[in-house]
Amino acid sequence: MGAYDGATAQALKAITAKGRTISLIYSSVGSYDPENNQMVEGAEVLMTTKGLLTQFRTNQIDGEIIQASDMRILIAAKGLSLKPDNTMKVLDGDEVYQIINVTPLQPGDTAILYTVQARK
Repeated sequence: MGAYDGATAQALKAITAKGRTISLIYSSVGSYDPENNQMVEGAEVLMTTKGLLTQFRTNQIDGEIIQASDMRILIAAKGLSLKPDNTMKVLDGDEVYQIINVTPLQPGDTAILYTVQARK
């Protein structure tokens, strides 16, 4: 058992209890088509997880790096097959947000949760 297993489990439990189902959208790796001698784009893949969506505090919004319409999304690291990054999007119901920034809460090598800045 790792030093932070309890913290990762607690983060997952809290976000599952208070959050809602969201999907991270990313593109799978493309492939080479030898028949046409070109690369073929990868398909969009949805990874379903739980997220706790909040707004940024007023004193955090500077209008450039963080805009008033940006969402702050907490995602538990436990159970994710990929780490969120700024090439991904977040699907929340009918709303799609582009991930702008991801900040892990990660003591040592163990990610506990990710704070995602996402924008429409």
